[in-house]
Amino acid sequence: DDDIKDLQGQLDKKASLEELAAKVSTLETAVNDAKTAANEAKDKAQEALDKAGSAVSVAVGAFSVTCFKSAGV
Repeated sequence: DDDIKDLQGQLDKKASLEELAAKVSTLETAVNDAKTAANEAKDKAQEALDKAGSAVSVAVGAFSVTCFKSAGV
């Protein structure tokens, strides 16, 4: 009877380890998905920053040309 209890205990532990491994795998997938989403968001933010910087450069250039024309340069 004790042998049966020992075997049942071992089976219960194995099931718990398998469940834990599955949960770890699920968490790893979630972390990787979050990293991918974060990198995509970072890339989009950088693109927006680059476009904004270009727009500012164009605006400053246009303003400079207007100022020079107004000054008769």
